[in-house]
Amino acid sequence: MGWEDEKGYLPFIYIDTSSEKLEGYFVNFINLVFKDSEAKVEYELLPCKRCLLDMTGGDEMDIVLATASTEERRKYINFLISQPRLI
Repeated sequence: MGWEDEKGYLPFIYIDTSSEKLEGYFVNFINLVFKDSEAKVEYELLPCKRCLLDMTGGDEMDIVLATASTEERRKYINFLISQPRLI
């Protein structure tokens, strides 16, 4: 899972200074989704461009959260939701 930079984005994803672990809504959500699976979930905060490049490479990255869906990006990335929605 990647993010915009190494600082994260409070309260969605950030490094807890006391534990030095990733925390936040996105981390909690992904942990809940994969809780009962045998999937190996690893988190890494990376620059957005790196995340997008890794998405095109196959094995490097499977999920990038909160990335804007653009016409150009939809050519090489499958977005779960391609249009913004107000919930």
